[in-house]
Amino acid sequence: MAITRLGGANAITGTIPTSVAPGKGKVLQVVQGSFGSDFTTSSTTLQDSGLSVSITPTSTSNKIYVSFQGSAYKDNTSTGSSGVRGNIKNDTSSTNLWSSDVVFEEDRSGAKSVNWTGMTITDTPNSTSQQTYKLLIRSNISGQNARINGPCFMYATEVEE
Repeated sequence: MAITRLGGANAITGTIPTSVAPGKGKVLQVVQGSFGSDFTTSSTTLQDSGLSVSITPTSTSNKIYVSFQGSAYKDNTSTGSSGVRGNIKNDTSSTNLWSSDVVFEEDRSGAKSVNWTGMTITDTPNSTSQQTYKLLIRSNISGQNARINGPCFMYATEVEE
């Protein structure tokens, strides 16, 4: 098998596309918010869980990636697989970034539980003002408690665009 050496007059030339230009996609800052205890609600209206994270973008063109890691439970074993609704909201602009029922697996105690892990949402706030992201939850079933268990974490990551 022949090996060809490229160099000198045989060098490859071209232009780097702007979509991968140097400097784009850099992580500029990461901020963590944490919540060490439990939050329980029986409300069927979204409630602020107390878990939040704030970040101040350095440019209006940058994106913010918000991620949540934690556990949610519904306190009884009633039928139905989605007793909790979670919502991540940009409280600064009142924009809902993620809202979803969660699917539960029954554990040994009979409680219905789920881990929300690896969930990341993208926000483009178009602002250099501080942005605050909050986790809200509610019960989907009247008279049933929905809760999140600590420790829970939210991360806000600013990425240069």
